[in-house]
Amino acid sequence: MKKEAKKTQDIFKTLCEIGKDLSATMDSDELLTKIMEGAKQICDVRADSILLLDKKKEELYFRIALGEKGEEIKKVVLPVGEGIAGWVAKSGQPLIVNDVSLDPRFSKAVDEKTKLKTKSILCVPIKFKEEILGVIEVLNKSNDKEFTAEDLQYLTVLASQAAVALNNSLLMDELHNFFVNTIEILVMAIEAVEPESKGHAVRIARLATAMARQLKFNQKDYEDLYYAALIHDIGKLKIEEPKQFHPIIGAEMVKEIKLLLGTIPLIKSHHEHYDGKGYPEGLKGDMIPVGAGILAIAEDFEEQFLNMRIMDRGIFAEMKKRFLSDANMRYAPEVISAFAEVMILSTDIYDFL
Repeated sequence: MKKEAKKTQDIFKTLCEIGKDLSATMDSDELLTKIMEGAKQICDVRADSILLLDKKKEELYFRIALGEKGEEIKKVVLPVGEGIAGWVAKSGQPLIVNDVSLDPRFSKAVDEKTKLKTKSILCVPIKFKEEILGVIEVLNKSNDKEFTAEDLQYLTVLASQAAVALNNSLLMDELHNFFVNTIEILVMAIEAVEPESKGHAVRIARLATAMARQLKFNQKDYEDLYYAALIHDIGKLKIEEPKQFHPIIGAEMVKEIKLLLGTIPLIKSHHEHYDGKGYPEGLKGDMIPVGAGILAIAEDFEEQFLNMRIMDRGIFAEMKKRFLSDANMRYAPEVISAFAEVMILSTDIYDFL
């Protein structure tokens, strides 16, 4: 009894931890992997996987596959209706098969492609509001034991958690697409105010992110810099204000957009100089965010050479050298170093401009 009670406690703990993760992260692959690790442990199996449904193609493809041959399994695609997983996806009903050799619905296609030997399988549909998103399956219970109704119950709970994770991921994808489209509209609006600046923001973004890679920015800082580069001149949309105020105005314009909060200090300070002679606040040295310093040097370089058409690489090399020699007082040393590294890799001005 103590052993069974301990197992129940462990299962409950695992389910609670996965439930907590659902509200703590939006990384669907990370969540689904944790769910499958939980399924492997709870159901005591040698392998498990999640297959998602492609409705247009009427196919199932492996999103997560753990255990032996996991990587090989991911390359397999199954038609809906074929095999145990295909039958569950089509019918929307769970299925326990403790001896696949006795079930005509079992397909040997996966085993033949991966050299995996399936003996038993438990498969449950992943549903969100009655919509089937895919299936979750566990294979070959340890010690050749049979799958039970209790295993089915636990896997059904895990399938529900997988459904929530997948739905959250879909919502985030839609939100991200809307966000990107909004950024593109803002860039076009900025370019409409200054037609001569067409392509300016995109060029700044390319050069700035190249520098960010040199400085090994983490993903969040990299994204903030990228979006800040695209809309760093958004304050110019308020054309009645003096030009030198556009960094402050731009920062104010985006402060209510949560996804752009990280861009605010970069937009606000992208005209500050390391020697304190920039604007709008005259910040100096380390008071200036590194991302803002990157935008400053990227924009100065881009604007200085914007209208030039230099085909001679020797002349371009000399221009880069001269630009760097004049940079010591205007930009942070680490920013200058990153810019220099990017320029070493760039043999043609059109790489960025």
